Amino acid sequence: MLVAIIESLIALALIFGFARRATYLSAIVFSLIIWGVAEGFGGLYTTASTDIGTAIIYAVVFFSLYGLERMAVPPKWTVDNYISTRIPWWAMLANP
Repeated sequence: MLVAIIESLIALALIFGFARRATYLSAIVFSLIIWGVAEGFGGLYTTASTDIGTAIIYAVVFFSLYGLERMAVPPKWTVDNYISTRIPWWAMLANP
């Protein structure tokens, strides 16, 4: 239940563009925790295992989004942009 709530919060933050820096970094950590605990590092310790699991791929995707966001023009239609115009310190939390 808690994992479903966390995943839903990550999805909503990605859709609406809310606290992008914190969302990307926390999603990376969450994906690595899922990969390490629930997926057992993809089961690499067995000889017949060839699949490393999906959670590590999610961590790589979030890391890539974080890097691409740093190189892109700041989006205009995000919740972060709306909040940053009213609260200046929010830009530190929002923009990668």
